[in-house]
Amino acid sequence: WPADDPSALIKRGELDLAVFSTATAKVPPGAQIICDVPSVVVASKRLVGRRTLTSQELGRVPFVMPLAGTPTAFWVEQALARLGIVPENVIARAQHLDVQQRMVESGDAAALLFRECLSSSPVRSQLRILSPQIGGLKRVLLARKGDGRPEVQTVAAFLRDAVSVPLGTAA
Repeated sequence: WPADDPSALIKRGELDLAVFSTATAKVPPGAQIICDVPSVVVASKRLVGRRTLTSQELGRVPFVMPLAGTPTAFWVEQALARLGIVPENVIARAQHLDVQQRMVESGDAAALLFRECLSSSPVRSQLRILSPQIGGLKRVLLARKGDGRPEVQTVAAFLRDAVSVPLGTAA
């Protein structure tokens, strides 16, 4: 859902549980922090070559960004700015991270992606990490306060375990 506040969906009974990534400062009250979600700027080697790029050069690379005006876009813009990267050539804006990842994998653009996206990419050997690791995001689990239904508790336990297991390891 393109909701800025999943906790409102849970309070209204539209969701039993939500697992999502959010800025550390925006973790809703009552949410369980499952893990950190580091991010990096990534592009294909075909797009950016192999040499080291300055932050100004990175700013001129085609970028795919989150939808303008959203909390996600604001966070990404701030994170890039802290690295001295100001994208001058935003070729697309996409609501969903998987769309951004596909554009990076196809060599069309650079993007700020979750580091975990790289380990699951079928073309990871063709991608370059162009920035230091960026912190500040948390993966959280949010459920209705006091919801003791066994089915909700079972799913919550499964999600906590599944999401907190580092990629590439067996659960």
